[in-house]
Amino acid sequence: MPELSWWDSNKLSFVYERILSLPEGKRIFECMQCGTCGGACPVSFAMDRTPRQIINLVRSGRMDEALRSETIWLCASCYNCAAQCPAGIRITDVMYTLKVASTELGIHHKNSLGPIFAKTMVKQLEANGRISEVSLILGVAKHKLSLLTTLNPLIYVKLFLAGRVKLRGEKVKNMEQLRKMNAWLIASDFSLEEKDRV
Repeated sequence: MPELSWWDSNKLSFVYERILSLPEGKRIFECMQCGTCGGACPVSFAMDRTPRQIINLVRSGRMDEALRSETIWLCASCYNCAAQCPAGIRITDVMYTLKVASTELGIHHKNSLGPIFAKTMVKQLEANGRISEVSLILGVAKHKLSLLTTLNPLIYVKLFLAGRVKLRGEKVKNMEQLRKMNAWLIASDFSLEEKDRV
């Protein structure tokens, strides 16, 4: 693994601070490494690191390793781990924060489609205010063509016939208002982060 520059290390320490500033974020230090979260997780069988290992990486400041784990992208956000955690750690919130940081910083598992999926989805939302499933899949597949071989076209035909999937994307009315609202939310988010750092 290449050594991180001062700038990269500084960005990673900011991610660490962001996690600690979450509601109940400091509870990560109360983790007993009991493994209840992994036992409660419906997708832990596919993870390269268990949720408790991710919490351990975060609390020991090894953010680079946490961000490069495929686990954060496999989290289904079901909150089962958080509901079962005897220390009351909001593990799902930590995973979500790591996903956002991974996308922002471009630090992730080399084979991960999660960041590509997230960026493609956000791009569609910013352009149209809605997501087109077909263009989303094609947008992700252009980064990894082998993904197309795993798709079963029959499923999409059935979904299309049931009215659940549209071939052409739709655009919401008043996109300019949506963009203004989004810009306001982003500005509010940054001003809150600034206050936290003061």
